[in-house]
Amino acid sequence: MALLRPGGPRGRLGRAASVDVAGAESNVAVGLAQLGHEVAWAGRLGDDDFGSIVAERLRRQRVSLRLAEIDPELPTGLIVKRRSPRRGVQYYRRGSAGSLITTTLVDAVVAQKPRVVHLSGVTPALSPEARAAVVHAVESELAPHTITSFDVNYRPLLWSTRDEAATTLRRLAGRATVVFVGLDEADALWGAHTADDVRRLLPAPRHLIVKDAAVGATEFHPEGRTHTPAFRVRIRDVVGAGDAFAAGWLHGWLTGAAPADRVNLGHVMAGRALRSHGDFPSRAISPTSARRRALRAARRAHTSDAPREDSR
Repeated sequence: MALLRPGGPRGRLGRAASVDVAGAESNVAVGLAQLGHEVAWAGRLGDDDFGSIVAERLRRQRVSLRLAEIDPELPTGLIVKRRSPRRGVQYYRRGSAGSLITTTLVDAVVAQKPRVVHLSGVTPALSPEARAAVVHAVESELAPHTITSFDVNYRPLLWSTRDEAATTLRRLAGRATVVFVGLDEADALWGAHTADDVRRLLPAPRHLIVKDAAVGATEFHPEGRTHTPAFRVRIRDVVGAGDAFAAGWLHGWLTGAAPADRVNLGHVMAGRALRSHGDFPSRAISPTSARRRALRAARRAHTSDAPREDSR
């Protein structure tokens, strides 16, 4: 998906508008690639300028597009970001190339036998075809070493009703191996007020990570429950921080990190996104540097009584 960022007066579209890449799955792909993993993005782009820009930017970040499809007729999805005091976004995704992702593409992904198939709750909101594809992904028989990762990513503007979103997203989350969800999302969708409430609603995922903004994040895992405080961050832009958190956590899981270290790596990557403009930082970070930052930030978080800003 392309991101159009207005640069005119009061954040209106004008000559200064810039185009970049956006999208939950592509953000996670970039984050993992920046940490040194081999990553492929599977999706659909239009045969247009926006699609070309997205493809070029992802390749520049060393994300493979070998599984991407180009639609000769439908346009690339677009999100317009407002720079007003209220901020916000406007979606142009229905009827886009990406909204017609199919089970055939999912089968092509599964055939690659990756270690992680990452999905988000944005895709099933786009069309019946996209919803069927995501359901197919979480219900497919995967290779023994492959896990499914699902970020709830509730976007009310993309759903017809809250009830439809609540039912669909809970079903998908219940089938995944790893689930990321913000406590605010869980409250809006299912009336869950605490991390333990979320766990009672979603007992099946092997790893359930509940993010509570400035408070921190809680991971439920086979060994029990681990809570890690959030880090203090000077925020420039909140967009993409949740996806960066997922990339950091997945990096920790892929490299055998302990639960607290996995979550702290998520905080580190989210903090980089919060300090950057756009959906992801343009510069890579070495795995060694990420781990060192996680250790330093964890020590500060455990000893400081100062309020902490959103690290999602």
